[in-house]
Amino acid sequence: MFKALENFDYNLFFIINGAHSPLFDDIFWWISNKFIWIPLYLLIAFLLYKTYGWKGLGISLLGAGITILVVDQTAVLAFKEVFMRYRPTHNLDIKHIVHTVNDYNGGQYGFVSNHAANCFAILGFSSVLLAKSFKWLTPILLLWVLLVGYSRVYLGVHYPSDILGGAILGYFVAIGFAYLVQFIIKKINIQSSK
Repeated sequence: MFKALENFDYNLFFIINGAHSPLFDDIFWWISNKFIWIPLYLLIAFLLYKTYGWKGLGISLLGAGITILVVDQTAVLAFKEVFMRYRPTHNLDIKHIVHTVNDYNGGQYGFVSNHAANCFAILGFSSVLLAKSFKWLTPILLLWVLLVGYSRVYLGVHYPSDILGGAILGYFVAIGFAYLVQFIIKKINIQSSK
């Protein structure tokens, strides 16, 4: 069973990584760059302000920062450094046939993907706090996280299972933190209205 899943993972990796072109190389290189998404992060911050005001924005941003820190460090300390699964670009059996862009190989270990974990954390956190007021936001964020996850496989630095593992980790940790933040904001608003 495990071998069949591993084979599926490898086969899917090579389908995605093998479908490359100079245009897609440029597109997915930029999609994978976290700084290009700053306008999206600013939009989320603005929507948090519109929904919860200045106090709520401050609490939300602090909560989001703590969430990303926890998710990011958990991905490294509890997964990458425990499982020590080589990225495709560091796997001696296949690295010579992995398509890379701009000679980017990433770190040595890839399970789980920090990019996926952090992006799915933003998706989960934002969905809990903003989905009721802005129903269009969650589908946009879902498209974004799927593109980023795909880009990591396309660039040759992650297997699909690295993305899936990071997605599960990031999303569910963020959901817990988001409900805690939502509870704190409600508590503060109730107290400030007394």
